[in-house]
Amino acid sequence: IDRGETSEEFLELPVLPTTGGILENYQPGCVTDIVEHKGRVFVATPTEFVRYSKPLAQGRVTGYPIPQFVIDVPGDSASISGISSGLNFLTIFTRKGVFIVQGEGPNAVGQGLFGLPNAIADSQGALPGSPHLSHSLGVFYVSDRGIYVIDGQAKVLYVGAPVEDLVNTNSVKDITLFDYNNEIRFAGAAVGTNKVFLVYNTFFRQWTNWGVDDGVSSSVAGQVQYFDQSGNSNNSHLVLLSSGRIIRQSATLYQDETSTGVFAHYNVDITLNNLSMAGLQAAQRVYRAMVMFQEINASTIIQLYFTTDQGLTENHQVTALNLENDQVRVHLTNQKSKFLSLRIRCAAQLTDFQGVTLNGIAFEVGARPSTFKLTEAQT
Repeated sequence: IDRGETSEEFLELPVLPTTGGILENYQPGCVTDIVEHKGRVFVATPTEFVRYSKPLAQGRVTGYPIPQFVIDVPGDSASISGISSGLNFLTIFTRKGVFIVQGEGPNAVGQGLFGLPNAIADSQGALPGSPHLSHSLGVFYVSDRGIYVIDGQAKVLYVGAPVEDLVNTNSVKDITLFDYNNEIRFAGAAVGTNKVFLVYNTFFRQWTNWGVDDGVSSSVAGQVQYFDQSGNSNNSHLVLLSSGRIIRQSATLYQDETSTGVFAHYNVDITLNNLSMAGLQAAQRVYRAMVMFQEINASTIIQLYFTTDQGLTENHQVTALNLENDQVRVHLTNQKSKFLSLRIRCAAQLTDFQGVTLNGIAFEVGARPSTFKLTEAQT
């Protein structure tokens, strides 16, 4: 029925089965990766092609018409190693490169299109079979060089520098978002008794890492965030190991518990970046250091490990008291250095399970005593 619509209005009308011209459905064949983007399903094939479905409709299976609904990665690109849905574009990875595809795509009769793949990075592609994660900060993925993110402006950023050594040693098996505490957790893939987890805080843009030693040589097969019926997030991180064992993180226990019910204590180490005092008003000495904290329960051993640029080390230890506010102040033996590193260790006692809350770290710095020479009459 001709109601006098313009050609533009006619093209925007919904396509009905009686309209005719709807493209036939085909199956995509072998699939190496799959993602939903722009209301349709995209699948990566073992070749240089990415196929996509018609717009999704409730109660209908997905169809992949050919040759219209195919994206061909240009040039002599290697096989597709992954695809991911970004904020404003589809991301296509090969082992060496990164491509983006923009546009809304065709409707069920083939009207409309996606843009051509546009290369945004070279020699920074994703490892075949490696995990990737779409987040509001961008698409996180793993390459030969480490962990990268593609932001909303299609810029490839290297965010894995602080954990580069751990990534090279352990690789990455799985990436999972724990949005309730602003964390993205990367599970290491190395085989051994110690399972490594790299944690990226999306609020502070900082890295931390865990080492979980269960005493059995195995690797991480996968991880998941699971909430029970109560919706409690305290026990929501579950990890499946290649040995078949499942380990679970608990935010309410302060000891490791084995499958047989045996408890074991663990230490918490906090290592600061190298601190250069020379740029702080030409300070030449670090006289003292102080750590302020609040202990939650009983007694905890606080250990401070200092290392200078010359490799000189010194350790200080104190048993904290159960006070509302407590502090440890130490006088440094090696006061002259270009930079200083500090590692803080909290070691729980047999009757102390909850450790401490760190509130602050302070250093007393200044020039050497003979910097400002005065005559005897002026002193």
